[in-house]
Amino acid sequence: MMKFKPRKDKTYGVLIWGCVVGLLVLSALLLRDEEVGLAGSFVILAIHGIVIIFLLWAWFGTYYIVNEEHLIIRSGPIQKKIPLASIKKVSSAKSILASSALSVSRLEIQYNRYDFVHISLKKSDQPLFFRLLRERNPQVHIVE
Repeated sequence: MMKFKPRKDKTYGVLIWGCVVGLLVLSALLLRDEEVGLAGSFVILAIHGIVIIFLLWAWFGTYYIVNEEHLIIRSGPIQKKIPLASIKKVSSAKSILASSALSVSRLEIQYNRYDFVHISLKKSDQPLFFRLLRERNPQVHIVE
């Protein structure tokens, strides 16, 4: 079993941390507003708190595991398990689509017939990742 940390770029860092700071500031400002009331303050704090926890969980809790049979993609509370035998192709991609990748520079993994997922491995980890995939699924087509 091999665990890989994601590549994190500044774009996603600014986006995630900007949202966290923005929500904290907005919460503080709304709590000072007397018209919001106690119930409103509680609802605002609860919603902002849940969003902040989710964002930080995704930032700090994203990783990828290659074991004997599966590629496991973990991003915060979300987990995806892809059988290595179902992976058809791995290629580079640049995308801002929502995914478990924390970088615009990604690997697109095509599996099954029409499914795909994006991950963002550190450049230095890609050769080992590719080697593990080839060892466990010799039919995979890797476009480096």
